Amino acid sequence: VKDILAGTGKTSTLVEYTKRRPHVKFLVSCYNKSVQLYAASQFPPRNVECKTFHSLAFRNVGYKYKHKLRDVKANNLSKVIGQRLHPVHSKRLLDTLECYLSSDDTDVQPHHVPSNVRRAEPNEWRRYVELAAKLWKCMINLSDRDAGMSHDGYLKYWQLSRPVIRGYDCLLIDEAQDITPAVASIVLNQTTPKILVGDPHQQIYGFKGATNI
Repeated sequence: VKDILAGTGKTSTLVEYTKRRPHVKFLVSCYNKSVQLYAASQFPPRNVECKTFHSLAFRNVGYKYKHKLRDVKANNLSKVIGQRLHPVHSKRLLDTLECYLSSDDTDVQPHHVPSNVRRAEPNEWRRYVELAAKLWKCMINLSDRDAGMSHDGYLKYWQLSRPVIRGYDCLLIDEAQDITPAVASIVLNQTTPKILVGDPHQQIYGFKGATNI
């Protein structure tokens, strides 16, 4: 794992590393599509595959949710969880859910509730934890069409299964500063050799819980 500043050639170094090892099969894993497309244009295709973490998750579990693949909307929450919610409460519930989806936690926890809510309403956090857990249960239920399954949702579901990424000799993680704790747990649980490079000063997914591992 290495922190490298912008403009110092971290991606070109990885490209050269793979070119000098044509007998090694690499997987370059990226957090977003634009980084994946750029990587695919740079790395030698003979021994390197470039994929997003979401595409890996979709191939394994996400495809099962094609019939309900959509973001969870605030205006639909009351129908999904079976109780009326004020728009403010709906927003807090979705924020709690998103924090959980980005985390490496198994269950929804109090610290997933926005900190300002925990400070302002110290007796209400249990409600948001319970509702977020109920919403998540609806999301992963294949038969529940009222609750959509988001892209981050099936990625989280894949992470919870403790997946093993097979078929590669080495994993390369570029822009590692932008992966969430959920993705970090997937990467770090692999026994395959791995190389992670990134620059914490270029982090753009802090709002989604990205952590510089």
